[in-house]
Amino acid sequence: MKKNSYLLSCLAIAVSSACHAEVLTYPDPLGSSQSDFGGTGLLQMPNARIAPEGEFSVNYRDNDQYRFYSTSVALFPWLEGTIRYTDVRTRKYSQWEDFSGDQSYKDKSFDFKLRLWEEGYWLPQVAFGKRDIAGTGLFDGEYLVASKQAGPFDFTLGMAWGYAGNAGNITNPFCRVSDKYCHRAESHDAGDISFSDIFRGPASIFGGIEYQTPWNPLRLKLEYDGNNYQNDFAGKLPQASHFNVGAVYRAASWADLNLSYERGNTLMFGFTLRTNFNDLRPALRDTPKPAYQPAPESEGLQYTTVANQLTALKYNAGFDAPEIQLRDKTLYMSGQQYKYRDSREAVDRANRILVNNLPQGVEKISVTQKARAYGDGDYRNRRSQPAQTAGRYSAWSIRATATTTC
Repeated sequence: MKKNSYLLSCLAIAVSSACHAEVLTYPDPLGSSQSDFGGTGLLQMPNARIAPEGEFSVNYRDNDQYRFYSTSVALFPWLEGTIRYTDVRTRKYSQWEDFSGDQSYKDKSFDFKLRLWEEGYWLPQVAFGKRDIAGTGLFDGEYLVASKQAGPFDFTLGMAWGYAGNAGNITNPFCRVSDKYCHRAESHDAGDISFSDIFRGPASIFGGIEYQTPWNPLRLKLEYDGNNYQNDFAGKLPQASHFNVGAVYRAASWADLNLSYERGNTLMFGFTLRTNFNDLRPALRDTPKPAYQPAPESEGLQYTTVANQLTALKYNAGFDAPEIQLRDKTLYMSGQQYKYRDSREAVDRANRILVNNLPQGVEKISVTQKARAYGDGDYRNRRSQPAQTAGRYSAWSIRATATTTC
């Protein structure tokens, strides 16, 4: 009991520390995130979400029994695939001690998720998924799942067969069709691609809630687990609770940190690294970065100057359909950045373009990158020193925040 309280305290402290940490860059709201097994999901359980098309993720998760290494890619808006390599820490590499040495058991598997119905105003998104295809069947199973977003909450409810449904908290509905659906083979030959056991064996209802906090980088998860872990390959695992809780912290646009407390007694941690091959195009023959050459300040926005800035923002900084507005003492620029994988390069170029022709009285520049997947990133540049010589700013500091779009 003391151990459980200690682990829960560690999780609470970690989340609290993340909430109060002072950082220079606040990434965009999370949206969907990767599960313990790889692929979009809750923690142990999947959801109906699929990552933005073209997203490629590298994942690592670690607990006392398993280390999960996986890569996941969203091939289409309706299909994603995951390749997973699992280190079973409680089992030797083989049944022969001398041959195994210090090596633990390793397992390879492949998963996929197929969207059956896209989310609408009233209806949820529905997906079918299959885990551990062409593997040894350690985590073999399939599921039907629905997810529906309501404001900052994303609700999930599904039914699983096989590994994720081992708790058997409901009667398999397909048993009414035929008795053959009431039994499932326990394992498969490695490399054997088979769908003969689909919808067979024990079945369980699972579900969960994800909450996008007002603080953009933090997303919280609560799930009801459909597995009881009594027939686990790592051994019969004690389960004090069917509820798992976790948090995802987006450290950068390309990196998530994950921490969860599962089965009421186990701490899981890990990370996800991601990129998206569809969003950005490399600049093979790039134009030179604008020189830092501030001109004397003008009164208000000048038509010719703004026209030249918009052209430079599009073709030099890589912002599609850029917009410039002047309100009070802030100059606002927004647009969808398509040119650079490193957004800091685009922001730096935009800064130079805007700073070189600032209207009088401007004390702050706000550069907003409109992203298709996760909302808007708002980069605000403030003059770090009030000193001003010949209409030119002596120094600038960069501070970044982000807005939330629901």
